[in-house]
Amino acid sequence: MINELGRRSCLAWALLGGLSALIPCHGHAAEVIVQAKSFIRTVDLTDKNQFDPGAKSCQAAMAAVVACGTLGGEEPPSGANDSKQFRLWTQLKANVECSGDKVSKWDIRPVVIDTGNEFVMVTTSGDLSPGLAASPSASGTSAVSKVDFSYRMRGQPNAAGILLMKGVKPRTCTYINHSISGSLSCKQGAPVVTASLKGSGFPSHRLWVNGALVKDLPQGPFDNLWKCDPAEPTFVK
Repeated sequence: MINELGRRSCLAWALLGGLSALIPCHGHAAEVIVQAKSFIRTVDLTDKNQFDPGAKSCQAAMAAVVACGTLGGEEPPSGANDSKQFRLWTQLKANVECSGDKVSKWDIRPVVIDTGNEFVMVTTSGDLSPGLAASPSASGTSAVSKVDFSYRMRGQPNAAGILLMKGVKPRTCTYINHSISGSLSCKQGAPVVTASLKGSGFPSHRLWVNGALVKDLPQGPFDNLWKCDPAEPTFVK
């Protein structure tokens, strides 16, 4: 039986790293929205720690080009697509219904993605790699204690941008990325969402759950774009 909280107010808890937010829902069902953006903050060209001493002048010039391409740097005010200011954007929506401390019904919809343009018009590309994984499944009606989900988006500049970056300093990695993992569960008839965010060492990354900012990963040195993941050489570590 759904308790009083579930029947009347049905407030869902979104939890991450000690931060919690109340998410209103209707009846005993809630829509969960998880959004993430990878974006380029302003690069301090006077900070020597941003660059490889062996390629400092070239990297600084490239950083200036990147800053120009993003119109001086990005600082997204929200996770919504229409607020723009991102290199990579992902959004997951799910409907969750609870019965006590069990997820009684759920439906995780396909992850939506987008990439930002450089110099306003120059296109970039991106995709999910890997795509959405959900356990026990992306949707169901048999009561479970929780539903886990994960996905990762990668993106890279166009061919000309890739050649320019390699000209500054050789590298195998062309893809920046962010990955999301989390779970859907219930407590006393209210949906509980946990989510975590990881991303490449450049640029910055942010995570929102139902509109609330829950994670802000700082931007590492510009030289991180040449630090490739040994396990996945095409990915910036």
